[in-house]
Amino acid sequence: MFVNHLCEVKGEQDGEADKPEESFCELVIASGDPPIVGDAAADYLAVVRHVEVKYRRPALGELTAKAEVAPEEAERFRDTLERRGRAAIEVHVQVFGADEGITLEAAFEWFAQGVRR
Repeated sequence: MFVNHLCEVKGEQDGEADKPEESFCELVIASGDPPIVGDAAADYLAVVRHVEVKYRRPALGELTAKAEVAPEEAERFRDTLERRGRAAIEVHVQVFGADEGITLEAAFEWFAQGVRR
């Protein structure tokens, strides 16, 4: 099983190659101290508010994606989310082709907000 970008647990994967390296949850929400996981993560909804994409070259073969968030940005995001109940963060993504060349670069602005129950 793995956690997708919306913090939802999905079913078994056929192999490790099918599992994304890190989701939005793993990078930002679940990486805190203490982490926001399980029932606590269900109290938040995260959506993409804005995206900028640059296509560098055609994709060749199997693709691999790498997402990055600066640790201090993730900490700021979690602190703001816990204090104000909402926060935004930018996640940078690169997609590589089989030849390890960059095929796509993107910046995703995520917005998360507490969900009232």
